Amino acid sequence: MLRSFTGVYDPAGPDAGQRARLAGALDGLGPVQSMTAGPLAVAWTGTAPTDSEDLWCLLDGQLYDLDELARAAGVPAEDSPERVLAAAYRRWGEGMLERLRGDFVIVIWNRERKQGLLALDHIGIRCLCLHATGGRLVFASEVREMVRALPSRPVPDHATVAYWLMASRVPPDRTLHKGVTRLPSGHVLRLADGRWDQRRYWEPRYRPRLDLGREAAVDAVRSAIVRAVDRRLQLGEPAGVTLSGGLDSSTVAGVATRCVDPAKRPVGAYSGTFPDHPWTDESDLILAGARAYGLPSTRVVVDGGSAVAGGLEYLRRWDVPPVSANVFWWSALGRRAAEDGVKVLLDGEDGDRLFGISFHYIADFVRRGRVRAAGRLVHRIGVLEGPKTGARVAKLLYHFGIKGALPPQLILAVRARRPPARHVPPWFTTESGHAYHATETPTSFMRRGVPRWWGSQVESLTRGAGTAILFDHTRRRAGLVGMEMRHPFADVDLVELVLGLPHELAYDPRFSRPLVRDAMRGIVPDELRLRRSKSFFDAPQRQALVEDLPLIDRLLSDREARIAAYVDTDVVRRDLLERAPGRHEQPDPSWNIYIWRLIMLECWLRSQEDGAFIDRLRESGELPSPRHRFAVTPDGPQAGTDPAGPGPDGVG
Repeated sequence: MLRSFTGVYDPAGPDAGQRARLAGALDGLGPVQSMTAGPLAVAWTGTAPTDSEDLWCLLDGQLYDLDELARAAGVPAEDSPERVLAAAYRRWGEGMLERLRGDFVIVIWNRERKQGLLALDHIGIRCLCLHATGGRLVFASEVREMVRALPSRPVPDHATVAYWLMASRVPPDRTLHKGVTRLPSGHVLRLADGRWDQRRYWEPRYRPRLDLGREAAVDAVRSAIVRAVDRRLQLGEPAGVTLSGGLDSSTVAGVATRCVDPAKRPVGAYSGTFPDHPWTDESDLILAGARAYGLPSTRVVVDGGSAVAGGLEYLRRWDVPPVSANVFWWSALGRRAAEDGVKVLLDGEDGDRLFGISFHYIADFVRRGRVRAAGRLVHRIGVLEGPKTGARVAKLLYHFGIKGALPPQLILAVRARRPPARHVPPWFTTESGHAYHATETPTSFMRRGVPRWWGSQVESLTRGAGTAILFDHTRRRAGLVGMEMRHPFADVDLVELVLGLPHELAYDPRFSRPLVRDAMRGIVPDELRLRRSKSFFDAPQRQALVEDLPLIDRLLSDREARIAAYVDTDVVRRDLLERAPGRHEQPDPSWNIYIWRLIMLECWLRSQEDGAFIDRLRESGELPSPRHRFAVTPDGPQAGTDPAGPGPDGVG
């Protein structure tokens, strides 16, 4: 379920002002309820949590396999998730967390013992923000609610801003607000005796690889994917799937329509198409998939519009800037799905990282002295784009093989002697470069006693871009239209299975993700299952930003530009604004990523000072109008049919 909540743990007892701020932080999000028990006070929207004489329990998110958990805890399977959770806590205490499966934040308070816990799911699908000061802990389900629950708005955190501008992996415990942290995935915060302490209740453990042959591994992966998808489809809960022409979304859609209870199957497929960008547009493949799965296909046909407009909508609701420029067309598609009655959308996010190769596998060969084998491995990697020239192979061998095999202490020592400017764009200020350089942890995946490929995969799947970027973005983007996203490939049991398989199964001279391709034989059409190319969505996002250029020029070139505290605006103008597509024959390949981050940061910084800034900009007339229409092929499309027309809002 979607829920918003705020809370405070104050050993002195929450006062009236604190409790009022907790409730006020949720204004506009629905009816607000509250509870105070000793040092704990919580306010929330949504259905009432489980409450009894001894336990108070709040759940934000979803628990899967509830019937199994209920049986083990000795309560009826038809009990509410919160009641099952409370029974599990009574039986196992904090140890219940290892048994849970789902995407969740949990708050539990024992009234009699005056102690409790806050816990986040294994992978970090949800968010739990924290702010500790003066012996008091404030917590909230989102950054926006946290900021509004505090007596004053926190200032920006310089180091996190630097990560944001680098489009780099934001550390999993940081936010853009100074002093506002977040509980990392797989962690629990224990509240007792006026104190709190944090510990990890789950993380993958390296063990000797599973003794499986290839066919047995394929069967195990297929079964685990089916279970992961089935868990995320609930009876009586209308669900859809996001469908592209790629392997990951096709896998989720294929399993959801062919391998689960027919009563739980999705009601439709939802896609974005871009006819002006043939290297991006996947219309034919989307229709082929929808036809194979018998799914009605709804596609938003994007002709143009303002990327900034979508970013402002997101920023206004969540008080954080979106990491991707795709909101401007995705919101229209999401609203259409919501009008169709869809409550949940399943996607194929994280499949690339879960089933893909880790280039640091090359380092494991080098560490064993098998340099020639490492070179051959580079040649075997089937996902490399472009010719495998000697220079390209040498570069990969050095970066992931030689450098990746070095002791972390040596890497950090060499890095410490180099100037920060070496690691950041030329438009960073000296202060931003130092802030980034001082907090980056490039060797965090290098763990004693485990292969480099395994540490790299764990870092990526449980502490990397997924937590800080992917899951936050998709959750909030769907929240704009009142829906929930679910990610089968972020299933903890599936993740543990894949991490336990021999990593050579992830390599093939022809295909990326060969293991999942074999597992989907007979489920995903070969046209999609054996597709070797991959579409990227940079082009339509770049086009939308070019349409926004007059506004971007004005805001970023303003003498009062707030980004001047973090970047050299003269260098930004020279290297990015003057080299924009259409203005320069050789724009920076990363132009759209950097410009998006800069303009969203500028809007966010101004909105921190002026709460009306976003509304004024949205009403200024400077934002290009959206240009999209909907193409709908009902009841399982037939080849060659693609009726299209204006959407319900009349936008053609």
